[in-house]
Amino acid sequence: MPYDDPYRRTRSDVPRQGNDRRADGRSRSAGYSGSQRSRTSGAGRGQRPQQGRNGSRGRSNSASRPRRTNQVRELNLGARPQTFSQRLRRLEPRAIVLLVAIVVLVVVAVFLVSSCVSSCSTQKEEEKVNQLDARVSADVSDDVTNKFSPTLDRNEKFAWIAQNASRYPDTTLIDLAVAQPDAIDFVASYPDSDKAAQDYGDSVTKGRIPELYCWDSRWGGVDYDGHPLAVTGSGPTAVAMAYMGLTGRADQTPATIAQMAASGGFNGGESHLSPDFVAQKLTDLGLEVQDYTSSDSNVTSVLDAGTYLLVEAKAGTLGDDSAAHWVVAYTENENGTVQVFDPTDPSAATHQWSSATIASACDTFYAVKEGTQPEEADDSASSTATTTTTE
Repeated sequence: MPYDDPYRRTRSDVPRQGNDRRADGRSRSAGYSGSQRSRTSGAGRGQRPQQGRNGSRGRSNSASRPRRTNQVRELNLGARPQTFSQRLRRLEPRAIVLLVAIVVLVVVAVFLVSSCVSSCSTQKEEEKVNQLDARVSADVSDDVTNKFSPTLDRNEKFAWIAQNASRYPDTTLIDLAVAQPDAIDFVASYPDSDKAAQDYGDSVTKGRIPELYCWDSRWGGVDYDGHPLAVTGSGPTAVAMAYMGLTGRADQTPATIAQMAASGGFNGGESHLSPDFVAQKLTDLGLEVQDYTSSDSNVTSVLDAGTYLLVEAKAGTLGDDSAAHWVVAYTENENGTVQVFDPTDPSAATHQWSSATIASACDTFYAVKEGTQPEEADDSASSTATTTTTE
């Protein structure tokens, strides 16, 4: 419903300009003057303005005021709000420069504060770096750091092996790295190694058996029975341990014994070394060998000071997933258990084995002790011949 403005007048209500005469024959100017005079004279005495002949008061001024008010009101309602750009153009150049300068200063201040915070935090982090191994927390001791470092190194090398698996045509080495964490260093270095045998180099004490493993870099890369000795060399490595511990000499290593076995055709079988090599060829190394039917009582009675047992363990007997391989039983504990060195598994050395377990792992074991060394036998024969000749 349209709004009815009480102040709005029709065209007929608006006083006409000029000397137009109204319907009664009188001019507007005359009526207006009379009304104005009446209003002026009445207002001077505090009286109300007189009415015109048509019964209405003189309202030339009162009628025009609402009109002007209405025009202002319509102007204000129809005005559009100014945009930011319009307001900005109304600013003086100095005000604009000042505003831009303030914005630039705020941006620079924020940048400097953020840079300072980042630099301070970086310095704090650098101050807390573990000097011994940056991969380990700086808040722990060197002893704790040393416990983490070897495993972290192996993890990095294991990842390298995985990324370069195509460089291992013999996948048994990859299986070795997966099964034995201690062999990871050797497997990682194998592709770039010369695969040549090296001397033992360490000191050896007679009566103390050294702990050797197939994947030692001094002999692990040598080919033996179709694979690296690191995978197939349990027999030669076990014999080398017994030889070094009984004689106190290091001239025979797993590599030289492997070559000796291969040249005689004793390599092969499930354990990659025939028992005949142990029974027949260890005398060439100056050792005495005696074979025994495997039993609990034989193990405990034969194993004493100066005697080691070479055992060809069947698959799965000295380890759930173990293949057939050779081990050395080297001493009996006070509680009747037996200590074993397994060249394929370092954890075997930390375990106390019952003599019954060792006996059940094989059908025959070989007792080995020091005999007459080849050089001593030759000297003895020469001395005997000389003495006989002298007589």
